[in-house]
Amino acid sequence: MSGWIQTRRPASPFLLGSKWGYTYIAGWAVQTDGAHEVKDHTVFNLDKQSAESAALLGPHISLYQVHSATLESGVLTSPDVLRALAALKADRGWRLGLSVSGPSQAGALRLALGLRAPDGARLFDAAQVTCNLFEQAALPALREAAAAGLSIIVKEGVANGRLLRPPGDARLAPLMDAAAELRCSPDALALAWIMAQPFRPMVLSGASTPEQLASNAAALELAPRLSPALVARLGEAMRQDSGAFWAERAALPWN
Repeated sequence: MSGWIQTRRPASPFLLGSKWGYTYIAGWAVQTDGAHEVKDHTVFNLDKQSAESAALLGPHISLYQVHSATLESGVLTSPDVLRALAALKADRGWRLGLSVSGPSQAGALRLALGLRAPDGARLFDAAQVTCNLFEQAALPALREAAAAGLSIIVKEGVANGRLLRPPGDARLAPLMDAAAELRCSPDALALAWIMAQPFRPMVLSGASTPEQLASNAAALELAPRLSPALVARLGEAMRQDSGAFWAERAALPWN
């Protein structure tokens, strides 16, 4: 990203976020027999990785996030880490965020909502959460977070591609039927469904080709056209059990 900014020198304003908390160890190999990354939510790693981010991207960083903050990792209950995050926010002027994942992501988000900096202000400014037509368990917590003033970022809007499988998966029939009626692509409708939620999130694309990006981007014009009745009906028809969703996700090959 640092090289892209230096070579492209974009004239338009842009938002740039970075994360800390994982060390990538796979050498950019898609297929590997070992782990791809190692989680490390220690204050030592925060100091190390925030210094690297500042050196590479400092003037441009708008949001600095905890990568995969979970209840189990203890990052949201570590006094040392929380003090260091508050200091980063005060000293560098970075907005702070956290990405959450897994069956307990709503609990982690609610815990984060109660955290405060030494001056009494809310510590976190944004949350990045998995939410899609299959996995809707976090919706109540997202509404609470938005009402508290957090910016909401939604990831995995097409469920790692599971919402776009070829015909034959009966779970996709409501999405495919609605997309046919609206004359749009299923991916655009899946993303537009998220955009139409009352907390109006920023939705990550995840596209890997120009064609996928163009198809995803159609959601921007589609979302305002979705009626509340369609949003509710599609959500009810597509919702999965959260535990089953995460179990299936864990079995997916890394890519």
